[in-house]
Amino acid sequence: MNRPMAAAAFAWSRRRLEIDFSDGFHGLFFGQAGFLRMTSPFYLLRLGPVYRLCKKYIAWHDHENNDDMFTNGEYEILRSQILPASIVFDVGANRGDWAQAVLRLYPMVELHCFGPCAATFQVLAIQPELTKARLNPCGLGSNEGTSRLYALNDDSGNNSLYLRKGIPGMSADGPRSIETVQLTTLDAHCKLMGLARIDYLKLDVEGHELEVLRGGLGLLQAGRIGRIQFEYGGTNIDSRVLLKDFFELLKQAGFELYKIAPGQLSPSAPICSAWRISNTRTGWPCTGPRSEDARF
Repeated sequence: MNRPMAAAAFAWSRRRLEIDFSDGFHGLFFGQAGFLRMTSPFYLLRLGPVYRLCKKYIAWHDHENNDDMFTNGEYEILRSQILPASIVFDVGANRGDWAQAVLRLYPMVELHCFGPCAATFQVLAIQPELTKARLNPCGLGSNEGTSRLYALNDDSGNNSLYLRKGIPGMSADGPRSIETVQLTTLDAHCKLMGLARIDYLKLDVEGHELEVLRGGLGLLQAGRIGRIQFEYGGTNIDSRVLLKDFFELLKQAGFELYKIAPGQLSPSAPICSAWRISNTRTGWPCTGPRSEDARF
């Protein structure tokens, strides 16, 4: 090899090494797993405990994702908004935790519980504190008839009339079982039982809450429902229901909407976009007649 060719080969080899070193250096420090990227404050905050702590603080501040009724303000609502002689409906009673809390506070209330899942209803029926409650092995909706219930587990609180995927306990193939359940309506049930009104209506039916209210339009329009407590959360994605839909239906019936928080009812924002939806539970919006005091 002559000198010019050797010089050219050396120059090419040097350039190649420079490129390889540069690429390696860049990747080492700036790549997907680079040192500088992985030690940057933003990257560490997102992966570290500080980021998780901030998320928990925001959820606490906004009164979201807390399903403990003794700390999220729900139990305080029971103590202040339910009268001893009330007629109370627990729609979506599940294993009866909420119903039992009501009866511990007010043993004389007339309590109606609804649970369409056969296995869960068996658990509900053997609760010793619910012997005086009226237990109904059916669900509620906008029409009388039957529907499919998608069950994750026998006593799961996530069993729903809507097919859900991507939540804990739900396999990629779908629910563990599907059963056909009986549905009735608020209007029909009250007519059958000879009830003139419902003093307190609690709804936790995994995305079917709006349909239950539509099945009680007669009661709502006649002003025969005193208070309504309903859940709005991730399952409303599956049912394709917006919080705006609740606002429109209940405002027309003369209700004001609040969000349950520890120690108070927070008035609803004028625009529904201020109510965020999360992957689990976004708290318990609550409604009451106009001009009600929002504290308890």
